[in-house]
Amino acid sequence: VAIIIMLPMMINMSSGILINVLDALNRRMVRSYALLFTTVANIVLTVIWIDIWGTIGACAATAICTLVGQVGVMTIYYAKKLKIKIMNLYYRAYKGILIPQLAATAIAFFIGTQIKNMILSFVVSCCCYLCIFGALYVQFGMQSEEKKILSALMKKLKKH
Repeated sequence: VAIIIMLPMMINMSSGILINVLDALNRRMVRSYALLFTTVANIVLTVIWIDIWGTIGACAATAICTLVGQVGVMTIYYAKKLKIKIMNLYYRAYKGILIPQLAATAIAFFIGTQIKNMILSFVVSCCCYLCIFGALYVQFGMQSEEKKILSALMKKLKKH
């Protein structure tokens, strides 16, 4: 259930810096209209879909409305009206992090589904996610300077 909502929210939050751009250009109302549209659509879809699909329907309504209203509409606005290379922003934001995140999520989810006890499943899934994501991010996502800083920190910890 959480995964359904997390991905659209992650995409939405990665363009959060652009809210400051809207403020600087005195165009914040555009985003407010997009949020109003998203909220109304989300309420309507949630009421309808919760009767059909239950909790999954409510999550799907939120995810779809977020993707369409806050991500889709605003992405088009940023690109067309403000001439911001939004796809470049997304590329830079997710470069080196998206693949480790998706891989760690998929593996941790699979492992979690194999454990019947809900609490144990959650704890094991979280630990798996952290370990897998951490290893993949260090290997593929960190820049060389970040790796040097991490290496120096690990050496200091070993001394103590």
